[in-house]
Amino acid sequence: IPLDDLRALVKKHVKAAPPRAGRRRGEASQLAGDLSEVELPDLLHQLHGLRATGVLMVSSGKKKKAIQLRDGYPVAVKSNLIHECLGNYLVQTGRLSNEAMLESLARMEKGEGLQGQILVAMDVISEDEISAALREQAERKLFEIFEWKRGTFKLEIGSRLKRGNTLALTTSPANIILTGVRTRTPLDRIHAFVGRIGHR
Repeated sequence: IPLDDLRALVKKHVKAAPPRAGRRRGEASQLAGDLSEVELPDLLHQLHGLRATGVLMVSSGKKKKAIQLRDGYPVAVKSNLIHECLGNYLVQTGRLSNEAMLESLARMEKGEGLQGQILVAMDVISEDEISAALREQAERKLFEIFEWKRGTFKLEIGSRLKRGNTLALTTSPANIILTGVRTRTPLDRIHAFVGRIGHR
């Protein structure tokens, strides 16, 4: 059932609560919870089943990430982690020298453009290499969340993510979940989850 249809059905049959203080007209609706109660794989599965569209905000301590969902499919991601920034990622993967990265940051501060554009203009990396790195970087930002042991989530229904990395994933959310679990989720957490399922 699409999330909008489900909400309309619930609204039709359940008495509306009084408006919350501070809620503005047109403000996005939200769903929220704790990742210790609903782990990311299960959350992504449920949101795909609901065909949710909006921004899924997840946080764990100082880590904060946002995932744009369209009909339950992750399509873009944004992170506040410095080591996941494009320049740092290019240095980590051996595509860029630290000196070139620092120069590009200095030019960004002067307002010369986005880092990828500046690096291409500096002739230290090609457009194709930047495109490939952005795709890899986006996937890395998404799959890193599967490592989190705790955190919170909030889905802002109908919201849009500004300046996020586009995900080039062409597989289903089920395959995205499988890849995240197989490559990033610690084995002890997988065993604990399977154990819980087995006792239901």
